[in-house]
Amino acid sequence: MRVKVRMEFSDWILVLSRVPQGSVLSPLLFLIFINDLPQWIRDSMLLIADDTKIYRKITEMKDEVLFQQDLDSLVSWTCEWCLKFNVEKCKMMRVAHSGQREYDLDGVNSRKHTRKKI
Repeated sequence: MRVKVRMEFSDWILVLSRVPQGSVLSPLLFLIFINDLPQWIRDSMLLIADDTKIYRKITEMKDEVLFQQDLDSLVSWTCEWCLKFNVEKCKMMRVAHSGQREYDLDGVNSRKHTRKKI
């Protein structure tokens, strides 16, 4: 492979594995790889590029438990497919009148979440 910038080319190098960054194939293979992720959870999920968002309306204790189970399922999926979430980049946004339940993603507690009280 080689790179072209304006009218200049780099030297050729041999690439034996992986998909080159910036390749059209990269996003397609990533989407195929994560295609089954929504089947692992009960809640609503949004997949946008390489971001994953899950959400649930919490009205009773059962909802809190189900949400934590979904977070645990996400961690199980990552173990199954050897693709870890970057938990340092994970955020939680809670829009609530009350409630202090903390959630856990792969051993990291949600105390770092952003809270907006209404």
